[in-house]
Amino acid sequence: MVLVAPGTYRERIDFLGKAIEVIGTEGPTRTILRAPPSSAVVLFWNGEGPDSRLMGFTITGGFGSEGGGAP
Repeated sequence: MVLVAPGTYRERIDFLGKAIEVIGTEGPTRTILRAPPSSAVVLFWNGEGPDSRLMGFTITGGFGSEGGGAP
């Protein structure tokens, strides 16, 4: 389990097939993931299962066909 403090993070998250939970501790209104327009924000593409979870985030930016969020 990875606990993430509130803030805006200009990152890309790839779970790399791992069964982990990434949790924004104060919820989606306070914890934001933002990626560059040409990149995915979050990737679940290496055989992740139901134990791989992303919770408590607003996802923005990124490229929609690769997992982008709201503008």
